[in-house]
Parts: sequence; structure tokens; C-alpha cells
Amino acid sequence: VDRANGLKKTYDRQDVEVFTVKTPRYQQDSVVIKVKGVSPTGDGATVIGGHLDTLRGNRPGADDDATGTASVIELYRNVVASNHRFKNDVYFIAYAAEEVGLVGSKYVVSYFLKKGIKVRGVMQLDMTGYAKNAKNQIHFVRDFTSDSLTSFTKTLATTYLGKSAVQLKDLKCN
Repeated sequence: VDRANGLKKTYDRQDVEVFTVKTPRYQQDSVVIKVKGVSPTGDGATVIGGHLDTLRGNRPGADDDATGTASVIELYRNVVASNHRFKNDVYFIAYAAEEVGLVGSKYVVSYFLKKGIKVRGVMQLDMTGYAKNAKNQIHFVRDFTSDSLTSFTKTLATTYLGKSAVQLKDLKCN
């Protein structure tokens, strides 16, 4: 929350709202950053998210999911620094309690439904720095996803990173 509000102030963005969504029974709440669209329509908002928590036990959280959260914050920073204005609202979300059953995101979805916030698309960033036994790869999870959005994201990756710089792999999750 402090980092998001600090960037809002640094770049003098009056169109940014930072708030939390409570996650009962957990120490963390989800952090939501809304960049208001210039003429929001019924098209719906875009959500870019990652989760705040990590696995329990002796497993470090540097990849799962500090890298995803850092990616979300860096995307937000670039948006506010660019002074770009989007047509529709864009939400940057750091979800709480993902590792215990997607609990934080369920509360965020409930909040969106209660407020009547329509969502057009979601990009979930999880373990963006993970590279065990794989170099220069981007993995796309292909369960419950939009083929057209996945294709568009692959086009972005190859356009900005170069075809030789990255391998794009689809993963099916059960």
C-alpha cells in the first residue's frame, strides 16, 4: 500500500486509487490499485495480478511469488510514470492467501461482484523469475484461459523480447 501510494504521489496521478480488500482469518489483505479509465464503458476492466503469500515450510518465496508481485508493481510503476491514460479501468492486484486455496482472490472477486465491476481480462503473474532447468522460457498456463488473449500475449513477448530471446511454452494444469 505504501509503495503504491508513493508512486501515485511521485507521478501526481489523481486517477489512481489504492485500497485493500479484507481477507478474514488471514494476516494479509489483498492490495488493489485502480487506475481509472478516461471513459469507462461496459467493456470491462483489465486486471493484472500476482499473489503476496508464499508456500509454507522451508520453501522460499523469492520466486513464488515475490517475482510475480514485483512484476505487478513494476507494470503499475511504468503505467503511472508514462502518464498514459487507458479507456477503461485497469486494476493491479496483489492477492493475499493464494497458497491456501486462492482465498484472497475469492474475496477480491466477491468485492468486484458486490461493486458491479465487470472484468474483461486478467493477466496473472506467478513465478515470473522462475528458471529451474529452463532458460529464456515463458510458460503459459492453458486451463480456463482465452486463446485470443494468450496469442496476443505471445505476440507481445516475441515483439518486445525477440523470437530468438525466448521460447514460449504452453502448460496444461489439472
